[in-house]
Amino acid sequence: MLLCCPGKTSASLENMAGSALPELIYPTGMIVVQMQKNTLFLVIGVLIIALVAVLLLFFQGGPSLGNSAKIKAGAAISPDDGGNGSDWKAVPLRDVSTSRIFRVRDLAGKPVLLFSYTAWCSICTAQQNEIKRLQAISPGSFTAVGIDIDPYENEDVVRKHQSDNQFYGLYAVAPPEMTNELTHEFGVDIISPASAPMVLICSNGTVTRLDRGVKSAEVLGQAIQMRC
Repeated sequence: MLLCCPGKTSASLENMAGSALPELIYPTGMIVVQMQKNTLFLVIGVLIIALVAVLLLFFQGGPSLGNSAKIKAGAAISPDDGGNGSDWKAVPLRDVSTSRIFRVRDLAGKPVLLFSYTAWCSICTAQQNEIKRLQAISPGSFTAVGIDIDPYENEDVVRKHQSDNQFYGLYAVAPPEMTNELTHEFGVDIISPASAPMVLICSNGTVTRLDRGVKSAEVLGQAIQMRC
């Protein structure tokens, strides 16, 4: 004590400590309170920003959400329904077997069964087997178009998948714009492989989103006959 504070007695040091203590605690308490207030304001600010983002998403996505509701499973729409629903038909696709560039809108003259899938999806393969069975029952009555939506699967994977299973039709890797436009019109479920998503496009341009799940060859044939 003498080395630290020469000339100060123990009593005077205790008095100094006692008088300085409130000055040390009080500012620290104020800092804690201020930090709590800042944290509260930050949380409130984040919540406000999130609320504004949700409102913007709701109002900006309103038309597409309504359009998706209109295009629920089993509902047919006209080519111009919704105003922005036909862009995916114009996206260039490349058939992995022939390297030919095609567009869905150019496949006129017969109905088109468009389905999204991945090579690893067993449900997708089961659905494609039903499409192959319908092709055997009613050869040449429709065109099958399969688009692989897995970003990690390339044309070699798609080509092998088609060859190993002896699937017939046009098979392509889905470009990002194709996936985006399909999702915009039908909702994210259209690129969910487990639901065996499929769209029927009639020769007059009407589009029908078919029901979820694996659809038998008979069900697909009835859908084509009734809708187209």
